[in-house]
Amino acid sequence: MPRSSPSRPLRLRRGPLVSGVAMVATAGLAAVLMPTGATATVLPVAGDVRPERTSVSVVSNLKLGGFNAAVDVHGRYAYVSSFGQPLPPPPPGQTPLPGDPLRFCPTLGIKVVDLADPRHPKLVGRFANKAKEPDIAGTWNETVAVQTVRTSSFRGTLAAVPFFSCGGPKTFEGFGLYDVSNPRRVKRLALVRLPNPVFGMQVLTLEARGNKAYVYTASSMNEVATSKDAQFGTDPKTWRTPGTQADMMIFDVSKPKVPRKISQWGAWKNLGLKPVRDDANGIRRAGFVHTVRVENKVAYLSYFDNGTVMLDVRNPARPRYLGRTYFLKNEAGNAVFSANAKGGRVLIETDEHTQNDALFGPYLTGPYERAWGYTRLYDISNPKKPKRISRIETPLTRQFPPPADGIFYTPHWPRVQGDKLFLSYHSEGLVVADIANPYRPRITGTWLPPKAVDPFGFFAPGKAFRYVWGLDLYRNYLVAIDINGGLFVLKARS
Repeated sequence: MPRSSPSRPLRLRRGPLVSGVAMVATAGLAAVLMPTGATATVLPVAGDVRPERTSVSVVSNLKLGGFNAAVDVHGRYAYVSSFGQPLPPPPPGQTPLPGDPLRFCPTLGIKVVDLADPRHPKLVGRFANKAKEPDIAGTWNETVAVQTVRTSSFRGTLAAVPFFSCGGPKTFEGFGLYDVSNPRRVKRLALVRLPNPVFGMQVLTLEARGNKAYVYTASSMNEVATSKDAQFGTDPKTWRTPGTQADMMIFDVSKPKVPRKISQWGAWKNLGLKPVRDDANGIRRAGFVHTVRVENKVAYLSYFDNGTVMLDVRNPARPRYLGRTYFLKNEAGNAVFSANAKGGRVLIETDEHTQNDALFGPYLTGPYERAWGYTRLYDISNPKKPKRISRIETPLTRQFPPPADGIFYTPHWPRVQGDKLFLSYHSEGLVVADIANPYRPRITGTWLPPKAVDPFGFFAPGKAFRYVWGLDLYRNYLVAIDINGGLFVLKARS
């Protein structure tokens, strides 16, 4: 059995048993547990941590222009991806916006920041951008993955970059492999075209294992895009045949100039779960891979309404299903990222609701709970039967309407360092929690960046707001990315 799924159960101190679910009160943040006899406790409100008392301080800030996204820190370098979106056609009778028709997809690529001096980070390079690579114009990157790779064909630092297409039949879509051994002189090694007109390539991962290297893709809704009788927008009840390509595909990139697909896995074909289906409430659910992460030879697929799917990938050519997390009937779902704690026995799952729409939003009416996304903790000692042990909410999780000076009030990237959990939280900035006892997590700090104006006018024209997207660790520092405000180096006191 994989090391991250030990057979022995998680043994930690629990609080008193309760018969119901503790709700978030005006003066408190609740770690709310399942209503099946688990534990709960009321914790300090994140908003009650005054700036002068917060455990997070700013070391430096580097402006990177607009539409920054995720960050992957490797060695002394931070690799920052660039967000974008296709420009939708204007409403009838309205004049199109001026400028480049791809103005919301400027293909800014990956920005490389040297963190050797955390007080003075420096932008030292760019790659996967249209200025240097015109053949990928009209794309954007949700993330980037960087690893040291040592194979018979490549020895150095390798980066895997996913590409979304902003539209057009010739626009590239798939992923690229880059030699970033010298971040100031990056070399493109290969492009792998994986056309998907539905959702595109999202958060992939790169795994270096011995003398091999693998890329695990998150090609969302690929089982729909490549199906002979399914089409996004049609009635899912008429869909019969899973696509020829799955959401999660595994490529052997040990020879990075010649990537080779070796396997794939999809919830429709392997579990019979259609990517779009109606739930017990009669509400439409979406199950697609948003993020793939690999730890100790287990792949964690953040599969939106399918929860977090766990696969044994000791043999990447034959991924084997272990289990998945779950949502209660009244929960909106949307598993988007995950992390492990306690030696792999605890899974931290963030659920993101970014719009009030039929598939992704916080539901304001109907059978679902009235909430933005929040963070759930599971005991996965037995991955076949994950046990919900707690959840973390902020005071704004259930506040509607939310404050007018933000965009989304939902968690995004989780990062774990020992017993500390760090969460990028969009318009709520950064949230820090103590998870020494994962049955009773508690908020210990928050941080809000200064508001910044969206230079493209996509989210909120002329409006200054906070939008913390990416988060990673560098030595004893945190590296946070605000979509407009740039890169922040932070210090969290223990």
